[in-house]
Amino acid sequence: WERNFALLEQFKEREGHCNVPHSHEEDGINLGRWLSRLRQIRKGNRDGNLSSERIERLESLGMIWESLEDQWERNFALLEQFNEREGHCNVPQSHEESGIKLGIWLNRLRQVRKGNKDGNLSPEQIGRLENIGVVWDQLEDQWERNFAL
Repeated sequence: WERNFALLEQFKEREGHCNVPHSHEEDGINLGRWLSRLRQIRKGNRDGNLSSERIERLESLGMIWESLEDQWERNFALLEQFNEREGHCNVPQSHEESGIKLGIWLNRLRQVRKGNKDGNLSPEQIGRLENIGVVWDQLEDQWERNFAL
């Protein structure tokens, strides 16, 4: 555990965060898998023990326990930023915002909502996206706008 923690400290110092990709190796240790295992233990989805002292040490380093949730929130904030600047949420597929492939992310959410891709969008997430103007079916929306002319 101490060796892996030291590798996480090393990663954090170099990268500026503790959001280690799942398949990332550091000095021959799969650090991403180790952190994933710790997340599962903390959630109670895996056998193991994670003392409050170790949790505190990880959190003091900046450990993100719900990495997918955190990533969704970061992407949503970028979508809000795009919307404020451009006046809409029709992000081009190839568009990147602050190094994030925002167009691909939004298209994936549309596909998940249609049931064409695996994934899950909570009713709260759907509501938040709709509140800022996300259009789920762009072709239908374009047709309706043209028909109204």
